[in-house]
Amino acid sequence: EIMSGDWSSDVCSSDLNPLIPGLISEQELIFAADFFTGSEFYIMDNEWYNLDDTPVFNSRKFIKVNIAGFKPGNDDMPIKILFSPVDDEKIYYVRGVLSGTLNATRRNQFFKLFSDNNPQDKYKNITSSNWNSIINSKPAIGMTQDEVKLCIGNPSEIKRIPTYSGLRLVWYYNAGTMIYFEDGLVKDIKK
Repeated sequence: EIMSGDWSSDVCSSDLNPLIPGLISEQELIFAADFFTGSEFYIMDNEWYNLDDTPVFNSRKFIKVNIAGFKPGNDDMPIKILFSPVDDEKIYYVRGVLSGTLNATRRNQFFKLFSDNNPQDKYKNITSSNWNSIINSKPAIGMTQDEVKLCIGNPSEIKRIPTYSGLRLVWYYNAGTMIYFEDGLVKDIKK
């Protein structure tokens, strides 16, 4: 049954205690679609989805994309931001919000997911080989700790292990990856 009149007061005065997660105004969605669709940005996140809602494995980040539109999302993230990499015509999406007003983590706000500046410009000292590994979220031997963080994020745990040759640093990730550092550089990667 659809409530008529002032539905908000009807809901508030009822015994029903609904959880209404991240709603978004239709005007905000229309504005975003009109303003952003067709624009080029750099995607800052590698948690992509296909249009059939299946996750995309081995997706990239820090690459140029074209915004293709917006669709309704889910309870937690009310917007699907559709995009297409400039080197690929297929359309993917990331989940997010347009503003910071909806229970969203800072990571899922539009301007945290997309940048109009090339992220590589901030990191002029990273070699093209290491930058390619970062784009593809694949840590490589010889990377610095900062490059690994750009590549796959912060570790869930860090341990310092004494060895005969000195102290060895091990970063552990929830997916089971272990990264071994010596003298600040990646020496070994175990999955």
